[in-house]
Amino acid sequence: MHVEILLLLCLCCVRRVTAYSNGRVEDSCQSMTPNHTGFESQISSSPYKVSVNSTTFTPGQTITVTLQAAENASEFQGFMLQAREVDGKTAVGHFTSININQSRALNCFNIENSTLSQASADKKSQYEATWEAPANSSSV
Repeated sequence: MHVEILLLLCLCCVRRVTAYSNGRVEDSCQSMTPNHTGFESQISSSPYKVSVNSTTFTPGQTITVTLQAAENASEFQGFMLQAREVDGKTAVGHFTSININQSRALNCFNIENSTLSQASADKKSQYEATWEAPANSSSV
């Protein structure tokens, strides 16, 4: 069975982040939509990109995930990062080696460290994390 992982990303532009600077956004685990009062979700193309060092994995394999502002984009403050199967409704795998100064691990869908969000309102142009595939997953 061929399973692809979709990394979902929720970004907030520097000039628009006014709440949740501590990354406590568990209410957004399902929708991956920021719930900042007084602001609407962005509908234009994202000025940020998510890249991975591998597009396939074996059970338990780790993959480096990089979140980066595009060349002409400003820095970002807020983010939420989670891996799901394509068309999946819940997170899969978990993040490891979490830098608690830059990110906060969330236990979405009762999966420990399944989601990362910002730990502070510090501006950044790049963020890197390590995701580990579930040990009981099919190889892709």
